[in-house]
Amino acid sequence: MISPKKVIIEMQLVVAIMIADLVISQVSTTVSEAVLLNKPAILVNFENLAGAETYVDHAICLYARDREEPRSTIEKAFEPSVRATMGSAPAKFVYDCFCKTDGSCSASRQTAGSENELLT
Repeated sequence: MISPKKVIIEMQLVVAIMIADLVISQVSTTVSEAVLLNKPAILVNFENLAGAETYVDHAICLYARDREEPRSTIEKAFEPSVRATMGSAPAKFVYDCFCKTDGSCSASRQTAGSENELLT
């Protein structure tokens, strides 16, 4: 068994996400980073922690609530229809969760015409 104190990846998190086929994370900004890098993600929330709602509501990742779900959720993450759904949701997520908070994307959105054009 791997000790929780052992470093598994000795690189920057963003590099690890970039080379990953799938990102699995607990409630953290890692899911947001995966979405921004166009990577499919699974959010595991075994402890029912607050904060998962935004990710789930925006359908940007799959969600596993108990320890029996991850295996089937991983398999599901590679289904083309599921990947297509996750791939179409990031623009609205970025607009709703990031642009509204920094105050500068409103002008960009008016210029671009829609949140879908923000990421292109």
